Amino acid sequence: MSIEIERKFLVDAEKFNPDYAAIHIAHIEQGYVMQDNATNTVLRIRAQTTTDKSVPLNQAFITVKRAMDSGAFSKHEFEYEIPYEDGLEMLKFCPQVLMKTRTSLPYHENPELKWEVDLFWHEEIPFVIAEIELPDEDYQVVLPDWIISEVTSYPMYYNTNLIKRLQ
Repeated sequence: MSIEIERKFLVDAEKFNPDYAAIHIAHIEQGYVMQDNATNTVLRIRAQTTTDKSVPLNQAFITVKRAMDSGAFSKHEFEYEIPYEDGLEMLKFCPQVLMKTRTSLPYHENPELKWEVDLFWHEEIPFVIAEIELPDEDYQVVLPDWIISEVTSYPMYYNTNLIKRLQ
């Protein structure tokens, strides 16, 4: 079973420098084929173009996520790479498509972790969000000065809710 432990933060766009120590940058389009609020389950399609030379230039993924009964930051997550062209076609099944640029940065306190900072391309989403996946829920995160506040427990900042602003 695959579990994602992730925390989210608002970013001070004036303090954040996306060129500073970026591991790579990806341009992402993602949508949700299915969202079931009763079970907190989603089926997401994501297509991306990246500057990361260690992976193919164009990639697509299909992901199933479901909230766990226990754990504030944990979700079941099953993600599989699919052909890029299939991902682009599947995005057409989504009522809305969220577009963003994701900058991945090293987490200096632990080289196995990284910050992922999302800048959304939509004027309806006027903020920048940083995420970090953690090895466990009790992991203590040292925040950089460009973090404003934690928003992990605020559903309005989940991508599944941000995309609703585009309707």
